[in-house]
Amino acid sequence: MLSKKAYLVKEGLFEIREEDISIKDNQLLVQLKYCGLCNWELNHWKGTSENFRAYPYAIGHEWVGYVVEVGSKVKSFKVGDAVTGLKAGAFSEYHAVSENNCHKVKEGIPLVNAL
Repeated sequence: MLSKKAYLVKEGLFEIREEDISIKDNQLLVQLKYCGLCNWELNHWKGTSENFRAYPYAIGHEWVGYVVEVGSKVKSFKVGDAVTGLKAGAFSEYHAVSENNCHKVKEGIPLVNAL
């Protein structure tokens, strides 16, 4: 599946790239609805982070969305579940993430509040 993802390519500049995304047996494919931006990531944006990795860098690690596909070994989630997690690279349309990095969003909680 093709998905658009934002990469920080230099201080203060994102580039949108389209890439093929697939999941492993222990992963979920999540259609993202919201992704937060924390102070740690703002430091990367500003070029002031002491722990910065090399460009291009995919940020966005506070996200929420709906499961659209599950790997064959996934036991705790199903298609349609609302989930949140903390895996980087979520400034994107879809996100492949391991089952142990996801948490179900309780029914009745608006996704925008589930970050």
